[in-house]
Amino acid sequence: MSDELLKSLWMQRLPTNTQTALSTSEDALDKLATMADRIHDIVSINICNMEVTPATTSTTSWEGQLCEIIKRLDRIESKKRSSTPCRQRGRSCSKSRTRSTSTESNYPVNKKSF
Repeated sequence: MSDELLKSLWMQRLPTNTQTALSTSEDALDKLATMADRIHDIVSINICNMEVTPATTSTTSWEGQLCEIIKRLDRIESKKRSSTPCRQRGRSCSKSRTRSTSTESNYPVNKKSF
């Protein structure tokens, strides 16, 4: 079996990314094998680092508790808004006017004299 045929068969068994990296090399098969091992080590390290763990029951429990806290805060905020009518629509509360306590007549005075 020729080296070129062996190289071709061996390359077909490699992962696609490794085949791509080695396809331009004219090195001997033993050097290509060393390079393929290095590529494999690097790629497998990156794959292990990017592994996603599924949500556990404790994570789901925390998410449920967080949702409940958010709902409670929303209820508190809406109660607070409804209990302070002066603050609605961005208006500030005006002070209530005090009535005159003088002993004078409570009727309006006509300033024009006839």
